[in-house]
Amino acid sequence: MKAPLFLLIQASYVFVCLFGIASMVRARGHAPGLAIAGSLGIFGAFCLLGFWGAWLLLPNVNAGTSLRRVLMIASFAPVPWALLRGYWRDEIAMPLLIALAATAGLLLWGHFGTGFSNPLRVAAARWTHGLPGDNQIPLDLSRGILTGAVPHPLHADWLSSDRPPLQTGFVLLTPAFAFGRGSDVSYQVASVAFQMTALLGGWALARALGAGSGLAIATMVALFFTPLTLVNGLFVWPKLIAAAFLLGLAAIHLTDNFYEVRRSLVWGGIVGMLAALAMLSHGASAFAVIGIGLTCVLLGRLGSIRYVAGAAVIATSLFAPWLAYQKLVDPPGDRLIKWQLAGVIDVDSRSTVQAIRDSYRILSWEDWTRGREANLRELVGGVERTYGGSWRALIDLGKGRLQAMSERLKAVRIAQFFGVIAGSGLIGLSLFTVWLGVLGRNTRPLTLALVLSFSVWVTLMFIPSTTVVHLGSLFPELALIVGTIFIVRRLSRAVAGALVTAHVLLTVFQYAL
Repeated sequence: MKAPLFLLIQASYVFVCLFGIASMVRARGHAPGLAIAGSLGIFGAFCLLGFWGAWLLLPNVNAGTSLRRVLMIASFAPVPWALLRGYWRDEIAMPLLIALAATAGLLLWGHFGTGFSNPLRVAAARWTHGLPGDNQIPLDLSRGILTGAVPHPLHADWLSSDRPPLQTGFVLLTPAFAFGRGSDVSYQVASVAFQMTALLGGWALARALGAGSGLAIATMVALFFTPLTLVNGLFVWPKLIAAAFLLGLAAIHLTDNFYEVRRSLVWGGIVGMLAALAMLSHGASAFAVIGIGLTCVLLGRLGSIRYVAGAAVIATSLFAPWLAYQKLVDPPGDRLIKWQLAGVIDVDSRSTVQAIRDSYRILSWEDWTRGREANLRELVGGVERTYGGSWRALIDLGKGRLQAMSERLKAVRIAQFFGVIAGSGLIGLSLFTVWLGVLGRNTRPLTLALVLSFSVWVTLMFIPSTTVVHLGSLFPELALIVGTIFIVRRLSRAVAGALVTAHVLLTVFQYAL
């Protein structure tokens, strides 16, 4: 195991960099929530630059190593300035420290008693059923770049073009990989930290809605103690990273508090970064991006022409190179989109459009309708197993039947891995009352975006009953928690406190062992 100090540096990298960037945004007079949301986009673009710089220098590994070291050191550049200017006392420091504490807590909790031996395998089997090796794919790509030869296929039967590259870019810029080869432990530590940026996105959205600093921090705590955050945060496939960018995008674009920036070319570019980076983290982000985009069109929230132009240009500039890589370097690169939109699971030589057309040609209207109904029902799948099972496990605990309790809770965690409501913890039940969000002026756009994101997901997932947590972006679930806490707090501080406390205690009970 690496020295604890070195692992702390590895875990701190993302939050230190975000602190420096957010401080520069704050120095321009922007609100704390806007500073955090903006820093997520800027840092994510920096990670993408690290990926492309390293990949383009594949034939010259030494040059690639030098470039990564320069980029890593440059990412720290704003930090001394921010410290000297006193931004360590600013409000932006607190959510970053909480996210760092969440990283350390999740690593210690998830790997307790293992000595960080085989961290990727431990994470795959820690709480739920045995998960596949998807958490290793960014590491395999990172090591392929470090050695100057990306394997084909990359991992099992997955190609390097099948999974977006942003987490790989981040890993390559972290201290262990920039100044050495990096171990599995270093990768796990850094990647968990990157997943915890979802808490920062939630904080930014809460502040954008109008929550005070205390409520925004309580929201971060609730988001952390949510089943899908614990599981996906430890099993470091990049779904929570995508959610972080989408939550930042929602904070800027779906609230009234930051209305003034929707006339700025620069902030249009940052919004374009957030949208593209979400897609470059996890392809299922497209469902949420479409939902947010439709909301902006329907409510007339697109912003000025300069703003929209900036967003379009930057988003295209960031995403186009990856499309070129998929088609020209390691084709076909469209396996996931065919899987989700056409039900074609194996690698297929047809174009995406042709595969979708062929799948729908043999599908009757009746079968399509039944499939959408199955997708809709799947959103509430596992509710009885989760909440009923948790209650029965609590009874077992009271009677001292610890083995029976453990078996029940394992079944609960498996249900939570798949079910949207089940995986969102106690507050996830608010999906049944999501329509209440239209009653508040501040929450109306977010509510519509959630409904549309879920609707697009239910409609477009071709195979019936595939609207499960790990095939989505995680944005709607986390945004639902943020919005629910904000709405309840406006009604009653005591009720909001009780709701968050009950949510946290239930999750701790379900995942303590």
